[in-house]
Amino acid sequence: MSAFYDNAITNLGRKLIADMQLGAKFVPTKIVIGSGYMPADKTTQTMENVVEVVQEISLNKAEKTTEGNCIFGGVLSNTAMSKPFYFRELALYAKVIYPEKENQESTEILYSY
Repeated sequence: MSAFYDNAITNLGRKLIADMQLGAKFVPTKIVIGSGYMPADKTTQTMENVVEVVQEISLNKAEKTTEGNCIFGGVLSNTAMSKPFYFRELALYAKVIYPEKENQESTEILYSY
């Protein structure tokens, strides 16, 4: 089992938050797990993509905690996996929808890593 101690909102994710503060709707799109190593010149905030994608997971849970955090979840299944991997990356991708722009959508970005 992996433990992720430094999962943080990326700089791209902060831009989505700024859009939300101006009225855009946050839309989490998927969870991605990976086996790659974060490059030495990056931090969790400066990551823009998962290094080595192992599986994309559809979201089936969105919950707000009493502390004001949000929990997003999905089901990880190993039935389609043909080889073992090290679970080193955990990411949430998201986009926003702009109601004032006739529901135009942003591109999907790495929201947290």
